[in-house]
Amino acid sequence: MPPKADDYRRALRARFDRATARGQTSETVVSGDLYAEAGAKPSDRQMPNCCRVMWQEFHKGRASLVSVPTSYQWSSVTYRYDLPR
Repeated sequence: MPPKADDYRRALRARFDRATARGQTSETVVSGDLYAEAGAKPSDRQMPNCCRVMWQEFHKGRASLVSVPTSYQWSSVTYRYDLPR
C-alpha cells in the first residue's frame, strides 16, 4: 500500500525531531529523500502527494524554498525549514 499524506507528515516530523536533537537550527529536505523515508517506491507514483505535504509545512512559516525543478523532476524540490518547529 502506498504511503498516505500522514505518512509523509510523520517522516517530515521525524526529520525535524532528529535535527533538533542534534542542535541544528534548520533542516533541508529534498522531496525524493522524504518520499523514500516514508516508504514509497517509484511505482507508487505518490510524489505529488509528498510535495504537497512539504509545501503545506512550508506555508506554516519559517522556511525557504531552496530549489524547484525546471521540468517534471519533482523528486528534487528542496525546502529549508527553520527549527525548532
